[in-house]
Amino acid sequence: MSIASNTEKTSRIKISRLPKVPLQPLKMLPKKFALNILEYKVNYLKARKGDHMYKKSPIKHPWVLMAEISDRILEELLQAIGAEIEVTDVIEGIFASEFV
Repeated sequence: MSIASNTEKTSRIKISRLPKVPLQPLKMLPKKFALNILEYKVNYLKARKGDHMYKKSPIKHPWVLMAEISDRILEELLQAIGAEIEVTDVIEGIFASEFV
């Protein structure tokens, strides 16, 4: 098959498109609404500056620090509980009864 025959086939394929809708100009917001939006944005940024969760610091973010602390606590608890539940005698008894 030659390239010319491929282009002839592709040129015959119709692509259905959405009907064109006449563009309507965007309506301007009333001045009062625009000012309220800008005022809200400024107030939000001021409030965010005072929030320690969003401050950049050389220290890690608080939620990351809390996750690390909780992981350490969980690890220590699992090790302590595992040390208390020494089941080596039971395991050795099961092994001896099954394989010896």
